[in-house]
Amino acid sequence: MRHAIAIALFSLLLSTLTGCVSLPEREAVQLYTPTLASSAPTDAPEVRWQLVIDRPLSDPALDSPRIAVRPRANELQSYAGARWTAAAPDIVETALLQRFQDSGRIVAVGRARDALRADYLLQLDLRAFESVYDGESGAPHVHIALYATVLDAGSRNVIAGRLFVRDSAASDEAVPAIVDAFGVALSALSTELMEWTLSNGQTHAERTH
Repeated sequence: MRHAIAIALFSLLLSTLTGCVSLPEREAVQLYTPTLASSAPTDAPEVRWQLVIDRPLSDPALDSPRIAVRPRANELQSYAGARWTAAAPDIVETALLQRFQDSGRIVAVGRARDALRADYLLQLDLRAFESVYDGESGAPHVHIALYATVLDAGSRNVIAGRLFVRDSAASDEAVPAIVDAFGVALSALSTELMEWTLSNGQTHAERTH
C-alpha cells in the first residue's frame, strides 16, 4: 500500500514539474531561392558533346543554407530568420545546369551523380556567395566569385580555367531585395560561364577530332 502511494506521489510530482518546463520557441525561418532571369539569345556554339557539372567546392562557411552577409571586411555572418532552400553550392550548381539546358546549345548536360557519360567536365570552386556592406551606401551589394575549370573527361587534361565575378546592388537592406540582387548576379554569371564553357569545349573538340 505504501509502495503504491509513493508511486502515485512521484507521478504527481513528475507531472507537476513537467508542466512547469518552458520549451524554447523555434525561430521562424523564411526560405528563399534566387530567381534566374530568362535566357537571352546567345552566340555560343551549338555542340554535339556532353558535359557533366561537378558540385562546386567551397569553404565550409558557404556550404550551408545560411544566407551569408559580410558587415565588415574580415567578418562573415548570416541573416537571422532567413535561409536558402539549399546550400549555396547546390544553388549555383542548379543555376548552371538550368542555364545550359535552357540554352538549347548542348546535346546533354548533367550533374556528376547523374552518371552521364560525359565528354567534358566542369569543375567549380565557389569562393564567394554573399552580400557585402562596404560603407558606400546603406544597402549592401551581392558578390559572387566562382572559379571554373573545363577538363577533357577522357584524359583529365585541363582545357581552360577562369575566375568569374559578378556584383549586383540591392535596392534596400530587406532580405527579399538582397535575394533579388543574388538572382541578378547569378543570372549574369551563369550565362557568361555557360558561353565560355561551350566556346572552349568546342574549340578543343574541333582541334582533337
